[in-house]
Amino acid sequence: MNNRRNVTIYASGFVLVQIKDLKRPMIIIGCVISTLCSSNLEYQLINPTTQVALYSFCYRNCRLNEIIQWNIYYPSQNSTQWILFSLRNSSWFYGETTKNFTSTNDLFLIHPEIIYWRYEVVYSFADEISVSALNFKINSKPSNGTCSIDRINGTIETLFQIKCLDWQIEDNIKDYSLFYWSKDPTKRTIVAFSPISNFTVRLPSGNLHLLVQIRDLMNSITEFNISSTISVISQETKGLLVELHENHDQNSIGQIISSISQQFNQMTNENREKAT
Repeated sequence: MNNRRNVTIYASGFVLVQIKDLKRPMIIIGCVISTLCSSNLEYQLINPTTQVALYSFCYRNCRLNEIIQWNIYYPSQNSTQWILFSLRNSSWFYGETTKNFTSTNDLFLIHPEIIYWRYEVVYSFADEISVSALNFKINSKPSNGTCSIDRINGTIETLFQIKCLDWQIEDNIKDYSLFYWSKDPTKRTIVAFSPISNFTVRLPSGNLHLLVQIRDLMNSITEFNISSTISVISQETKGLLVELHENHDQNSIGQIISSISQQFNQMTNENREKAT
C-alpha cells in the first residue's frame, strides 16, 4: 500500500489462502408439474391463479438425518435484497419441513403488488448446510388490447369479422375464443376459436352479447366484452344445409350446426306456445 500524500512511504504484506474441496451435498429443486413453470432466464414464469408445488432431494454427497426447511422471500422496494416471508400460522403452505412443498395461489392473489418471489429449501446435516432455490416471476395477463366486430346486425349466414388488436406482444398470445349469450351471461356458449387475432364467424339468431377470451402461451386468460348488442335474424336452413355438406372447416361446421339447432329449438318453442 502506498501513502497518498507521500509516495515514498509504503507497506507490504501477504496472506495464505487454503482451498479445500468440501464436496458439499447437492440439492435439486424443481416444479412437480413442469408445464406450470416456464423458464425465463433466471426466473420461472407462473400464473397468479396457479399454486406452486415443488419437490427437492439430495443428489450428491448426501448425509443421513437431514433436517429440511422451506423459506419464501420477496424483494424489498428499490432493492435487490430478499425479505423473508413468514410461513407461520398460515393455511397457504403445506410441507414446510418435508421434501415436497406447496403454496396455494392465495399467496399471489392476496399480494398482487409483488411480482417476484424466491422459494428456498435448506438441508441441514450434522456438520454442514446446503441450500437450493428457485426464483419466480408472476406472469401478467394479456392487457391493453381491444376486440371489435365489423357489424351489429346480419343473418345466420352472415360472416361477421372479429378483430383483436394490441394485446401485449402478439407472439405471446396463444388463441382467441368467442362466446355469446342472449340474456344470462352465466349461460354463455362458445361459438368460435382462432389462433389469429382476425377471424370470421357465423352467429346464431337472436339479440346476442359477445365476449372474447384472450389466452397467452402460459394459459393466462383475459376476457373482453364487445359492448354492442348484435342482432342476428334467422332464415331458411336450406342454404346452410348445402354449405354444411360442402364445408370442411371445423369452426364453420360447428357454427352452422349451432345455427340450425337453434332454429329447430326456436320452432319447437313456438309450436309449444301455440299449443297452449
